[in-house]
Amino acid sequence: MYTTFDRKPQFHLRNFVIEKTIWIPKEEFASMLGNPMEDKDFIADNKDLMYPDFYGIYHCLLVMAEGRTDGILIESDGYDYARYASYVPDATALSYPSLYAMNRKLADMVDFIVNERFRNITDESRRLSFEELESQIGIPVSGNTFLQDMLGKMLEERPEVLVMEMDAEGLTVRYQLEFRTVPTLADVMKLNEYSDIYLMHPKDVGFIPVSRVWNLDVGKKELERWGDIFNAKVKSIQRKGYGIEIELENISAERLQKFDCYLMVCEVKKSLLIQEMDM
Repeated sequence: MYTTFDRKPQFHLRNFVIEKTIWIPKEEFASMLGNPMEDKDFIADNKDLMYPDFYGIYHCLLVMAEGRTDGILIESDGYDYARYASYVPDATALSYPSLYAMNRKLADMVDFIVNERFRNITDESRRLSFEELESQIGIPVSGNTFLQDMLGKMLEERPEVLVMEMDAEGLTVRYQLEFRTVPTLADVMKLNEYSDIYLMHPKDVGFIPVSRVWNLDVGKKELERWGDIFNAKVKSIQRKGYGIEIELENISAERLQKFDCYLMVCEVKKSLLIQEMDM
């Protein structure tokens, strides 16, 4: 596989939309890689399709060649040559949006399975049914041997996975010991699937909705005040119907109660601010 490497690079990322895919002979494609500033008839014929819109999105051509998997994105800006261009090492998925979407969902499913090692930090393995995976990601893998085979190969390529066994109903994943380190509360909250997280304590402090902090107007300095909580190691994680229950190590019940009061005060302040804006 080939790509470009620039000395002291500055990456200027752009949103883009492929308006048309152009197929050219592989000899012309190779020549274009060597001389990208040359005028091209296919660029001149499709100038109207290439432009940056009001939102800064680049509307462009995807140029590919038979027998090659790489491609070039071109936004000519009204010229007959590739005034703006980006080399794509593997452009196959870009030329087929449905393939790109499927690849993305498969990658999301692998990430979900790998992150499941945090569900119960004392377990060496995790059993997941295809039904559960389908409900989480939206890919119908049950009975689809092709997708199951792809999923299995992708999991084998992840360093977190030690052994993966698959049957007709689902799969069992055993994780590498070095990747089963005890996470902090902040680690768990970074996982997108945990939308509702509640802190618990053996002394019964109630259910503290810690995930609510992201919806409140809380500054960085305020969060640092509670750094001992966010950086605390997770002692146990349990999935309930209403969300995730977490018990933290070395955090007292009194400290959690103060944090709960802080969240409630922030909630009241936010509610009053919204009422003032509506008046």
